Amino acid sequence: MKICKHCGESKSLDQFSTHINTKDRLYPWCKKCSSEHNIIVQNARRKTDIEYAKKYGKVNNERRRKKYANESEYRTQQLRRAEESRLKRVYGITQVQYDQMLKDQNGVCKICGYANPVSKKGTPRALAVDHDHISGKIRGLLCNSCNSLLGHAHDNCDLLRAALKYLGQSTTKC
Repeated sequence: MKICKHCGESKSLDQFSTHINTKDRLYPWCKKCSSEHNIIVQNARRKTDIEYAKKYGKVNNERRRKKYANESEYRTQQLRRAEESRLKRVYGITQVQYDQMLKDQNGVCKICGYANPVSKKGTPRALAVDHDHISGKIRGLLCNSCNSLLGHAHDNCDLLRAALKYLGQSTTKC
């Protein structure tokens, strides 16, 4: 038998949880008192957490609204930064170099001469950077269709010649 330090009742030892830092290796409060106390503490914490979230959530929302007041402009800047980072990471060129290549090609695909590639959603797309997968050397800017054509042919000139010969045998003009 042991006396609970919280409620003062004498209870059997199985009514107490184990605790490694006490002499008798049992928690000083009975399981019932511990459980009730934990519920009170959890509810108090929840209440403070909710009050904190309400108070600082509003402040943070106001900051976000000010920071992203013109969200389309912010989104455009983020996309531009991401594209600049990708060009540098993947191809080793800057946005300025890409823009110069585009200007040198008069803003059109180097193979088909198409000027305005458009995505499936109808939004304008940038021309893809075509490069030799072995040497890594950049060859030019291509529309998605021409870039895919070379990619599916694995940059194999013999395969592309065979495809051209095949097309020449059909009724279409080549």
